[in-house]
Amino acid sequence: MWEDKTKLLIISFNNHFLSEIQSELEEHFDIQRANSEQVAFFLIREADIKLAVVDFESPLLNSCHPLRKAFGYNIGLIGSGQGSKSLVEQAFRLGCDQFVDRGGNSQRLMLSLFALKKRLERTHQVEQRKSPERKESRARIKLGGIEIFPNDYLVHYNKEVVRTTPTQFKLLLSFISKSDELLTRDWLQEHIWEDSNISHRSIDAHISKLKKLIPELSESLINIYGKGYMLSTSTISSEDADAA
Repeated sequence: MWEDKTKLLIISFNNHFLSEIQSELEEHFDIQRANSEQVAFFLIREADIKLAVVDFESPLLNSCHPLRKAFGYNIGLIGSGQGSKSLVEQAFRLGCDQFVDRGGNSQRLMLSLFALKKRLERTHQVEQRKSPERKESRARIKLGGIEIFPNDYLVHYNKEVVRTTPTQFKLLLSFISKSDELLTRDWLQEHIWEDSNISHRSIDAHISKLKKLIPELSESLINIYGKGYMLSTSTISSEDADAA
């Protein structure tokens, strides 16, 4: 149906999930599988996955919500399982675009995938028309052992992929983009949490978790007492700090 094969991720503990239509799917899609939420995050970021089918007969159904939060509507999510009213409702609550009953005709899943691909293509075309001369952000921002890929929502630390939450990613990107600048807690509340009702203590807790996730920040991300935080580059070798 398409000249190029769109990458499709199947998320399930069960390696035989959708195996009955595997050959049919492979005619149109480049199939990859993930048996954990962590692997799913990695593949979507690294392999440019656009569509995912989630097994709703396994605990991995709960991966839908964090995937939607992390990648927005840049990916299409379909839940699939033995349909019941409660399961269908849960699929939409968790952020799925559609739910397909595995007891039905396999053609319905194919049509749902085709429809989602078309939607993603139209959304991309509309965004291009709205800002035809929009400059792409930097492909990579590097500071010491930390590398951020803003377009891909991806973080590397010492060449290893670091799995961050959306909030942690925004915090890290803000500190590195504004290194050696004081970011007050009020600024963070406005720009990271979009003026939501979050306490300064909660902001401190989020930053503490970010430091534990990326040890290099433990000395360089400084708490300016009573004011906010500053990412100091003085503790990072100038040979290692650059932006590309």
